[in-house]
Amino acid sequence: MREVDPGQARRLMQVGATLLDVRELNEWRMARTLGAIHIPLSAVASAAVPGAGLVRAICRSGRRSAHT
Repeated sequence: MREVDPGQARRLMQVGATLLDVRELNEWRMARTLGAIHIPLSAVASAAVPGAGLVRAICRSGRRSAHT
């Protein structure tokens, strides 16, 4: 796993990477990241993540995204 800052994430998205927001619905409603796909971590295992190639996950603290 490699951490990226917001600027790096934006550049990766510009070249086709998928940004996956794994926060729970109540957290996602409070703050959203433009262009990210929202799938709560509890649903990631059974969900098909749209897109192909590089996927970077985000959450509030970094703990959940480290497990995706």
